[in-house]
Amino acid sequence: MDIAQRPKTTAKDFFLHLFSIVALYLSAGALITLLFQYVNHFFPDVLNDYGQRAINVPLRFAISTLIVVFPLYLWSRFELGKQFVSNPEKLGIAIRKWLTYFTLFVASLIIVGDLIAILNSFLSGELTVRFILKALSMLSVAGLIFAYYLLDIKEPRPATLLKQYGVVVSSVIGVLVIGAFFLVGSPAKQRIIQKDDLRVSNLQSIQNQVEQYWFANNVLPETLSVIEEAGIYGLVAREPETNEPYIYRIVDDHNYRLCATFSLSNKEEMNGKVSSPMYGYYGMSWLHDAGETCFDLKVQDALGQVGEKPVFVPTLSTSSNTPTVDKKRGL
Repeated sequence: MDIAQRPKTTAKDFFLHLFSIVALYLSAGALITLLFQYVNHFFPDVLNDYGQRAINVPLRFAISTLIVVFPLYLWSRFELGKQFVSNPEKLGIAIRKWLTYFTLFVASLIIVGDLIAILNSFLSGELTVRFILKALSMLSVAGLIFAYYLLDIKEPRPATLLKQYGVVVSSVIGVLVIGAFFLVGSPAKQRIIQKDDLRVSNLQSIQNQVEQYWFANNVLPETLSVIEEAGIYGLVAREPETNEPYIYRIVDDHNYRLCATFSLSNKEEMNGKVSSPMYGYYGMSWLHDAGETCFDLKVQDALGQVGEKPVFVPTLSTSSNTPTVDKKRGL
């Protein structure tokens, strides 16, 4: 084809091709993330102290991205397909070839790098099920993209095969997204979890304010309202649903108890571990069952000495008479 006869790239062509490639990359990244979280869920890492909570955040992001972006990618490919049918010379425009070959280049680099990583881990004796599954996830996604665009760049285009290819991939992604909803839970459950997280955060805030009061007065406040009236330690947090104050009881001169009523237990999703910032604040456990749960805390005279920090001896007790767990750590 002579240069004069080559089809010109219009603004619409530029938009559709660029939009399609960007949507492809976003969808591919979200799909890999989704597959990784499946692996994390079914093959948990014993070194991971965050449990299901760490999985839910990227899982929700991957689901949201695929629900929004992948249909837009399919729409852009559909629009491009209509152009190619009505105007076959559009197959030869420069932006289509450049973006397609660039995508093939990126996909091939991912495939080669993934294979190198697998072989290197095998030779090092460090292959694990988690690593193999994640490596295969990346390899599968990159391989599908490479195969699709390798077929797409050929002329004449195998339109029927590409349509079948798209239907199969779309079906697989749909099943994965639907399955992910069962892992992450409903929006209503997430709302309940967020409220329980807020209760834990509020108790941590109250703990900090009580300790500050003890530092200043060498005595525990009689009630939480004393801290509010003092007005120098900030507002005492309240229950998010009822706006009622949390339960605070003085046990003796150095021990006090904070209680809250939780909607759900967080022990399973945290795998019974306490090292996350939310649930391992100052080394104590904020794991709780559903219902009223009380946390016992202790301050010591050593707190008033210069250069020393609080020593907490927290115990976890619940209204269901579960055994208490004592932990002592000097900070």
